[in-house]
Amino acid sequence: MTALAVVSPNAAGSEPPSSAARDELRRAIAQLAEAVRAQAAAQEPVDRLNAIIAAVAEAEARVTECRKNDAAKLDRWLDEDAAAGRPRPMVSPATIAAETNLAQLRAEGNTAQAALPGRAQAFAAAGAVVRAVTAMRNSAVTRVAAEAAIHYAATVLRERAAAAVAAESVVEGVIHELRQRGIVTGDIEALAAREQVIAARAEVRAEITGWGDVDRARRLLDRLTSDASAEL
Repeated sequence: MTALAVVSPNAAGSEPPSSAARDELRRAIAQLAEAVRAQAAAQEPVDRLNAIIAAVAEAEARVTECRKNDAAKLDRWLDEDAAAGRPRPMVSPATIAAETNLAQLRAEGNTAQAALPGRAQAFAAAGAVVRAVTAMRNSAVTRVAAEAAIHYAATVLRERAAAAVAAESVVEGVIHELRQRGIVTGDIEALAAREQVIAARAEVRAEITGWGDVDRARRLLDRLTSDASAEL
């Protein structure tokens, strides 16, 4: 396992220094973007063939419709116009256009189908690269997230914890002195006041107790998948 970079406790809110994990994450993000583009390029022939197949189905339906219209015209000619000597209806321009379009699409489909075997191998290879680089990216994200938390603890948490300890020490001093006075002088009111202060401190502690800011952690991990400079 790669050791995490030691982050010095800079001033709260300052940017942590660059680390090997962040540099690796930047490279992995760029490599993954390129790998995804290569995979999409390898997928294009498959997508093209699927589009042609769908277009062929529509063209076949159009040819069928045109031929039905032509057949209906012929039926009417046989029933009504043939005896009158009117000319036999020809294949309509719409049918000719539909049949031409269908023939062209089928030719395109055959060409696309013939190119697929090599493309399938390229797509599989591109997918393998995407999976490998994604694993590298995720590993770097994990290490960078840990470094970000360590930096946060060394800066923001250290400063706020020091302030909290200093503030609580004031309250603790009052509790201590009230106890001393109550014991030494027998001042019952001092002891009662001490208990009130202890209860107030406990109430404040209960109010600020938390189970962890999971949402903020998740946002960091999500951002790190595409931004190596993301911080808590």
